[in-house]
Order: sequence, then C-alpha cells, then structure tokens
Amino acid sequence: MGKMAQNTDTEEVYGVRLARARDAPTRFAFATLTLSTRLWAGLVIGLPLACLLLSPVHDVFITAAAGLPFGISLLLLWFSHEFANSQLRIDTAERTLVKSKPYGMGQYSPVDADDVGHVSIIQLSDVALVNLHYTGTIFSKPPDATITAAQIDDVKSQLEEMGLEVSIQKVTPQLVPIDPILARIVVTPIALLGTLLVVWFVYGTEPFLSNSVIVPTIVLIGYGLYGVIWRYRLRHSDSENGQDSR
Repeated sequence: MGKMAQNTDTEEVYGVRLARARDAPTRFAFATLTLSTRLWAGLVIGLPLACLLLSPVHDVFITAAAGLPFGISLLLLWFSHEFANSQLRIDTAERTLVKSKPYGMGQYSPVDADDVGHVSIIQLSDVALVNLHYTGTIFSKPPDATITAAQIDDVKSQLEEMGLEVSIQKVTPQLVPIDPILARIVVTPIALLGTLLVVWFVYGTEPFLSNSVIVPTIVLIGYGLYGVIWRYRLRHSDSENGQDSR
C-alpha cells in the first residue's frame, strides 16, 4: 500500500495506493459502499428481485435477471479501479475537493464544498473510504476517494474547516454482520450470486446465452484486464522509484 501526502500553502493532498492483488478485496468492499444506501438497495436487491418476480410474465425479465448481476459487477469493477491509485486534493481556501482519475489519467473537475451535504469516512483496517454525500445528482460528480487510517484526523479537520459535517465509522469484521456497513459488503456478492443461481435453477442455461449476459461479460473481462495491466505498471513504477507499496 503506497501512501501519498503532499502539502502546499493552500491545499493538502491525501491518498493511498491499492494496486496489488491482495488489495482487491479492499477495493471491492469500498466499491460496494460508494453508492447511497437507497440506490445500492434498489440496484443490488430491488431491481434483480423485481425481474425475478416478473419473469413468468415475459421472457425479457428472465434475460434481464440473468444479465443484471454482470452489469452490476461491471459497475463495481469501475468503482474499484478508482481506488487503485487514489488522491484527494483539499483546498480550504477555495473550498474545493479534487479527486484524481485512476492510473494517473489526470483529475476530475473540482467539487465545490457547497455541493457536498456531508462526508462519511469509513475505516476498514489501515485504510479508509472518504464517502462524499452530494446534495444534487451524483452522476456528474467524481467517485469517492481512499486514504490511509493515519490521515483520517487530518482529512476530517480539513473538511470541517470548509464547513462540512464529517462522521467517522470503523468497520470491524464480525461472524454475524450486524453492522449495516459490513452487512452491505457481505450481502452484495450474495445477492448477485443468488440471482444467478435462481435464474439457472428455474430456467437453465438458456438465459445466459443472451446478449444481456454476453455483452457485459465481454466488457467485464476486457476492463478487468485493462486494470491488471495498469496496476502492473504502477507496481513496476513503484519498484523503480523505490516507493513503499503493498
């Protein structure tokens, strides 16, 4: 895990690099927490369940139920790429937040502090997710950022200086996931796999031969390989620069 922290007179830059294979579970866990609880519940549980219940009505709901887990997995993979080499730039003078794009592709447009309702910092082991809760539409805003646990207090202080409400939550592994955040991480793969098993058990393999499954699967594989190549380049760059990485 590479740690990044840069300082200037007007801004602070925080971040953490999660580019190794062993970081994949952490990237996935953070990906499941990126969407709002309501949107996550509707997308991961509500929509597949609705398609399964409506599958006796028309075949289109059968193929939709078969394809949704692959489409949702593709969305989670996209989110997870965002955390491979994350940086968050906080400018208290301008009251803006700037999130880096994955794999050194530049930066997203600055986010004004007035567009953020509140911030949840979710700590998982020695890293944390800076979860930005926007007041308006989220589709034009950059995804969340990741930082090290050691940077949490500094980030909280910087955000509060800009007038933002910040909460800190620490996720502790439990045998029974009572914690809502931990439950969400655990339920996501169960819901996706469960949907696929129900479709296979009731309708066999035929729904999985449709374009609603084949197309997202091909994109999923291609995008996954793209991430593997870029993370390899990041690790190779770390080795050349002598940077501490995990």
